[in-house]
Amino acid sequence: MVIAFFATMRVEQRASHAYANTQRAKMVSQGAVSHGIELLRANIPDPALISESAEVAPGEVWITNPGRLMVVGENGDEKIVPLHTGAADRSPNETGDPDVYSVDLNEPLPGRTDPPIATAVSGDGRVDLKADSPPMRVKWI
Repeated sequence: MVIAFFATMRVEQRASHAYANTQRAKMVSQGAVSHGIELLRANIPDPALISESAEVAPGEVWITNPGRLMVVGENGDEKIVPLHTGAADRSPNETGDPDVYSVDLNEPLPGRTDPPIATAVSGDGRVDLKADSPPMRVKWI
């Protein structure tokens, strides 16, 4: 009975550690999503009110691109808001592991060959799936 008790407690201990690690991972990922939502909420202009006419409504447009938000004012001024932790400031070739200081957001997911964000484009404007995808390296925080 003592051996069975210890075996059961060991299984319970492993299960509780796995559950705690799962909860930590969920909190980290939710923090990143919340940070992104707040960046967008703080920088996307409010829409014009229904009561406003086109003459008095602010003429702002916003455009999302991979990794950034661009807000263009009615006079043509552009405001670029980065939606990432910053461009990689160190070469990935400095160490044996290229992902030590930065990560490539455009690297194909496991089991896939196509990049998740941007593909290479040939000279005539067609998508070139045989070419390497353009890297989108951002630094770790």
